[in-house]
Amino acid sequence: MKYTVNQMPWYFRSVFWLFGYGLGFLFFLLIRVIRLSCHIKITGQENLERSSGHILAMWHHENMPAFVADIFRISKGRYILINHPAWYMKPVHIALRRLGVQKLSLGSTGCGGQKAADEVAQYLKQGWSTHINPDGPAGPPKILRRGVLHMARQSGVPIIAVKAMSPRQYVFSKTWDGKRLPLPFNAITIVYEEPIFVTEHNFEQSEKLLIEKLG
Repeated sequence: MKYTVNQMPWYFRSVFWLFGYGLGFLFFLLIRVIRLSCHIKITGQENLERSSGHILAMWHHENMPAFVADIFRISKGRYILINHPAWYMKPVHIALRRLGVQKLSLGSTGCGGQKAADEVAQYLKQGWSTHINPDGPAGPPKILRRGVLHMARQSGVPIIAVKAMSPRQYVFSKTWDGKRLPLPFNAITIVYEEPIFVTEHNFEQSEKLLIEKLG
């Protein structure tokens, strides 16, 4: 990776900040405009109250419906997220902060991913929460990677599978996960499943249960 959000040459920085903040705020504004016209239904929110912190887990293609539904605010708590450090992710970082994420831990496979995961686990132990796509960041879609289970076991914080469903949406068919943007004047349903507490003794069973709950 040639450039990251924290390692840009000085002669690119002005354009980089304009790109990051400009697109980031436009993305946030788009989400907010759609949100104003949508009806949000929430099921299982009481499952969030069974621990001081939690790991929200959902498939990658459900991110945008969840963001439109204001997932970080309706789920409450303080959120720290792992996100890719590449320069082109800056707009996403800006939008996430506007959507209620208090802290980002930058890392990915081959670029500080384990360090970022360890940092998030430490915050989870202090009562924070996080959001993870078990099939991200690049798929294959709906194939669970075990990182979310290891983080839950390491931190002692439960995983709460989340479904974010929207009957009317535009599907970006050329993306690896088939990203879905809810259309205006829509109904979005957020479902919080019962928490899964992962230990070394129930690791395999937890994996099967999580796949089942994610749908």
